[in-house]
Amino acid sequence: MLTFGKRASDVRGWLFVIAVALTCVAAGYLLRLAIDVLIHGQVPFVTFYPAVMAASLIAGIRSGILAVILSTPVAVMAFEAYPVMTTVIWLGLATVVAVGCGLAHELRIRLRYERDELARAKLKLELVIREQTHRAKNTFAILNALAQQSAQGALNIEEFRDRLIARIRALSSAYNLMSAVEGDNPVDLGQLTAAVLAPFSDTYAARLNVTPGPVASLAPSATIPIALCLHELATNAVKYGALSSPEGRVSVSWAEATPGVIVLKWIESGGPRVEIPRASGFGSRLINAALNGVPGGSAILKFHEQGVTCDLAFSKL
Repeated sequence: MLTFGKRASDVRGWLFVIAVALTCVAAGYLLRLAIDVLIHGQVPFVTFYPAVMAASLIAGIRSGILAVILSTPVAVMAFEAYPVMTTVIWLGLATVVAVGCGLAHELRIRLRYERDELARAKLKLELVIREQTHRAKNTFAILNALAQQSAQGALNIEEFRDRLIARIRALSSAYNLMSAVEGDNPVDLGQLTAAVLAPFSDTYAARLNVTPGPVASLAPSATIPIALCLHELATNAVKYGALSSPEGRVSVSWAEATPGVIVLKWIESGGPRVEIPRASGFGSRLINAALNGVPGGSAILKFHEQGVTCDLAFSKL
């Protein structure tokens, strides 16, 4: 198909070259015919120089050379250009005109292409700058919220530091994946899950089971919320949940619950008996509110006696 398309394009290109050459030669002939009453057979090629020039400037060197070839017999037969030297001089000068104007045509096309490429590069750069500015603003807002919430309930500066650093690492994992893709391109859910849970997988590899589901792409707006949710779930599992005891297990998987909607399931089992908290902590509030505003986003966090479960839903791209 690609070869056929290229051949068709080449044919159209040659048809354009031939059509321009014929049109310019015909115009040169008619003009020479119109002024013949004034010059009476002299300088038979005089109007064909502009014809060659026009053909070269419009359609390139090929059209100009073709115009030279077509003009020669027309001028010789129609206007009695019999002296051989006159024809030889015409062929030499006309060829120079065709090549020179053809090169000018190619240069014009090249300059136009480079101008368009520069405009596209400028537009792309402006989009990247706007995107990076938007991400930077969001990052500062998120860091501010994380710092405030990490400080609440911290007994000392060390605990505050550890909380904040852990959450920033989760945020960094999401941004690393977002930086690896261009512009607003989607982020793969499997890669994001592996990156965020990597610090926990090293220690709890035998009890933290991630079962990859279908390939699912996240919009940039959903990447950071899901990363923070996974980090909070894993942190709470280590401190209070299934991963805090040797018998505990955590299962992470995702599937397409309804057409276009992916649900990521976090299921804890075998750990200490779970009690429903009397007040919501930062982790619970973050998880319940994280996907607000994300297309198709919702979070359902439940405290069952046998273990915590959480369903994170979002629309796939």
